[in-house]
Amino acid sequence: MSASGLWEAVKGTGSVVGLLTGGFVIWDRLFRHRPTFYLVAGAPGMTGSRQILLRVTNNDQRTIIVRFPKPDKPTHLTVLISDDITASVVAASRSRFPARAVGPAASTDLAIAEAWRDKPARRTLTVRAQWCFAQTLGIAIWLPTWVRTDKRALETLADGVHYGFDDWTAK
Repeated sequence: MSASGLWEAVKGTGSVVGLLTGGFVIWDRLFRHRPTFYLVAGAPGMTGSRQILLRVTNNDQRTIIVRFPKPDKPTHLTVLISDDITASVVAASRSRFPARAVGPAASTDLAIAEAWRDKPARRTLTVRAQWCFAQTLGIAIWLPTWVRTDKRALETLADGVHYGFDDWTAK
């Protein structure tokens, strides 16, 4: 192998490493500090079943704003953005996008409307959300996210029923 062939191999290897590094930096900037959204069970209510909550965790040192588009399909779930259910339902009906701020490195729990019990069985149920950083540089870029589950999983969370296991709510 001549010196020029060796130099071409070094340049080619350097180009590949540079592209991989650039790709990693872009991926890191886009996904590293994304908030996490997942469903949890709250404390048992008056009916004995647990309230289903959407937990939003901000993984960044900047405040984020989370908004929830109105459900436009029968399989979409409604998120209540306030502890006052009446105020939350009124806000959801008046506003196109009810929103909630989540502070730096904090999390918040938002109730899912009980109407999920009337949703069809064996269908994927979806919570739609959009988020952006509160301190934008002029234009807010709303990034979409979805939390998907099925009705049986929600019933398991709400009622504490573990199929084939001991009752974990008694502990």
